[in-house]
Amino acid sequence: MVKIVFTENLDEFQTFIRSLKYKGGDDDECEDVQIGLKEVINLEQKQNSLNRFIWIIDSPCHGKQSHEDTLNDNYQNGIGEDLKNLFKQICHKDVGIYFYKIDETINQMMEVLKRFAFKHKKQLRQ
Repeated sequence: MVKIVFTENLDEFQTFIRSLKYKGGDDDECEDVQIGLKEVINLEQKQNSLNRFIWIIDSPCHGKQSHEDTLNDNYQNGIGEDLKNLFKQICHKDVGIYFYKIDETINQMMEVLKRFAFKHKKQLRQ
């Protein structure tokens, strides 16, 4: 996982995005998405700024509710804290949420999160 703190410097942000390299996990096709969401929750927001959470997603989280049965997942019952609980905390922050999917394996997880975000009056933008 890589991250950049909220910044007002567009050049810094663009350089960060250009530097990203894809590296898949070694054990199965799912990832510990909860760790990344905890990082977002702990980011310090800038006052009087448009804070944006941009999520580039290449794999769904562990747990059968988040992906097709065809994916190799060593943790079918999930891992760590509940995904919805973490996402709820993000929905209550003053942060716009944008996601970019790398492939179709995350569709099921994103549908779950879109419905959950809508319930909490938050919109996920793609």
